[in-house]
Amino acid sequence: MTEKSWHFGQFTPLNWRGALGAACLVMAGEPLAAGQFEVFAARCLDPFEHFTPPIVQGLEPMEAEAGYSAYGLPEGFVLIYETPPAQDLAACTVLGRPARGNVLEFEIWAIDQVAIGRYEEIEAGRWLSTDWIEPKVAVELDVTAEAVAMRVRETDLES
Repeated sequence: MTEKSWHFGQFTPLNWRGALGAACLVMAGEPLAAGQFEVFAARCLDPFEHFTPPIVQGLEPMEAEAGYSAYGLPEGFVLIYETPPAQDLAACTVLGRPARGNVLEFEIWAIDQVAIGRYEEIEAGRWLSTDWIEPKVAVELDVTAEAVAMRVRETDLES
């Protein structure tokens, strides 16, 4: 399988602006229960690190193109699950509105993971697990003026 690079600007499984806007409208006026990184870690990152699909039970399905599943989260975020065989390798993304606290939590996690040797930064906004897990997983953070995307994806890389 070919290793693919992914950047938020290339995201096309659905109109993510519309999906994110719809999820935020549904949640308007309700306090956010958890930060984006906390949701990403619980629903995407931890499951992928244990070779299981993301946790989507109880979430409201949203419209998505073939090979993708989209869900509105109670916290006002959108979870996108990219699934094989339409995609080479599975991935899970949590989209949210830009908020410094969300990015800061992710950055603190990344610094800690690099410090203890579980991940290495391969380029700005991209981390790859080290030899503690095979095949390796990639974790990505993309921040634009419109949204923050936190993504974990399978790779076909081994030590």
